Amino acid sequence: MDLAAFGDRVRQVREEILKLTQTELAKEINSTQAIISRLELGIGGNIYIIFDIINYLHSKKLLGHMLFREVFDIELLRTKIAEAPKEQILELADLLEKQSRVQTENLMKLNNLLVPR
Repeated sequence: MDLAAFGDRVRQVREEILKLTQTELAKEINSTQAIISRLELGIGGNIYIIFDIINYLHSKKLLGHMLFREVFDIELLRTKIAEAPKEQILELADLLEKQSRVQTENLMKLNNLLVPR
């Protein structure tokens, strides 16, 4: 997924699920309309804005992490956390375990490069 595709996902969620304008979303996450616009266009933004958007979605009991799935399905994101099927929860747990394993391996590789033997 590239920045433009991610931005389009954010736009879809903002319009179709949250039913907010860029200005309204910006206000909800203490940002600006210009930053939301740049993020949605795939030409700007930063990790803090993404973090704020995910936290905002979670505060609405929405599955914000679904923005990062390889295959995006807005209907899955629309599912309330309390309604998430067991299979979806198990899938997320498996994904988190795999990501943790990869991050650990990457840290070990980095450590091997930085620490002379």
